[in-house]
Amino acid sequence: METGITLTQLRILVAIADYGSLSQAAWHLGMTQPALTRQVRLLEEQVGRRLFDRDARGTRIRPDSAILVDRARQILAEVEAFSDGLDRNLVQGEVRMGIVPTAAAHGFPEMYRRLVQRYPALKIDVHEMYTAQLVEGIRHGDLDLALGSLPMAATDVGISRLWSEELVAIFPGNEVEPDPPVTIRDLAVRPFVGFAVGHGLSRRVLELF
Repeated sequence: METGITLTQLRILVAIADYGSLSQAAWHLGMTQPALTRQVRLLEEQVGRRLFDRDARGTRIRPDSAILVDRARQILAEVEAFSDGLDRNLVQGEVRMGIVPTAAAHGFPEMYRRLVQRYPALKIDVHEMYTAQLVEGIRHGDLDLALGSLPMAATDVGISRLWSEELVAIFPGNEVEPDPPVTIRDLAVRPFVGFAVGHGLSRRVLELF
């Protein structure tokens, strides 16, 4: 009987086996952890048994599931080779891409590495900008695509959500932290260092107050 197992689920299986952590696997794949956990549950339902052991130390592949991980690696390698054979030399030219500074430090380096590895004939011209500047660059045709932060005050450009990040408050070591949970009221009475004016995340933080 056909199980309907997807390539995404195979990538999740391999990533969890490699990283031993749901959160690390989700970050590597550019997914939220709840979305990854949901796919794990569906995959385990499809194969009819548990694939992982979960405890305080992390998530480990069960010994009787190791053969499934090996087969998943083989399938993904075959799919990658097939896809590369089709488009490796067909995709070429120059792409003008804008990114926000925070993306340059986190998700973008791995994305860039994969792009240049997959499309060696493609030249990627990268520009670092704030989100509002990225939107204007797309509108005026100065950029082909952009990697920014949501929400964007734009309805005339196509937007896709790639991943999410958690915002946290960090207190100086010589201060007593307020009792959890920390509220916006707790933060409003304290001076804080945030993102530069014009940064998309700066606007989002200020809107909270």
